[in-house]
Amino acid sequence: MATKYLTNMKSYIISLFLFIPVIIFGQNTHEINLTITDTVITVKEGTRRNRYAAKVNVEINVPNLHDTLFLYNFNKYVSAAFFHNEEPFDEYYKDPYFFRGLYFFLEDKNQNTLRNEMILISFARRKDERKSLNSRNFVTSKMQIKKKVLNYFEQRDYDLAKYEITNEKQSLILYPLLGRHPRLSQCEYLYFVYVFEPVFPYIGLPANIANDSHTFKGYFVSNKIKLIVK
Repeated sequence: MATKYLTNMKSYIISLFLFIPVIIFGQNTHEINLTITDTVITVKEGTRRNRYAAKVNVEINVPNLHDTLFLYNFNKYVSAAFFHNEEPFDEYYKDPYFFRGLYFFLEDKNQNTLRNEMILISFARRKDERKSLNSRNFVTSKMQIKKKVLNYFEQRDYDLAKYEITNEKQSLILYPLLGRHPRLSQCEYLYFVYVFEPVFPYIGLPANIANDSHTFKGYFVSNKIKLIVK
């Protein structure tokens, strides 16, 4: 009996420790408001070889900020979220394995979300595949989207994309990579969504970031803005 009791207790304790990180990291102790301050956004509709981004002015507001707060995977060069259904966004942020970081969403004139499905590319040469995997998106002064090959450390910094909040209100510029969206010509509205819910075992994320009390854990959604495609 004693052996069976100890075995059951051991299983209980192990299960408890496995679930504790999920409970802790699922809590959102800060309110963050992301506001697009532009009244309208305009983007060029380019060819496949000459795609354009938009320049968007935003403001981050954290009421009652008492200490520095970090946003990870918050890159100023913002990609579109990949998904396969026309479901509302709240069906996606519930799954932190599927969605992490800052993304933009597009809607048509009826405010239906425009899908952006992932397209897998097959490379004939291994070196071309390596080049693609080691490349990241940037935006030129002419708002063109360009890929640049980065080394390991540059890729790590780009992907972690740490943004530091030190004041209750901060202004910054985001560059949604609109020219890479396959249904850009149909869009009428744009908004941003940020999700960061580090869950055990922190796949692709250093444990010290997930454990840091300064790391924001949760999600927020910006206001919608009118988008004009020329």
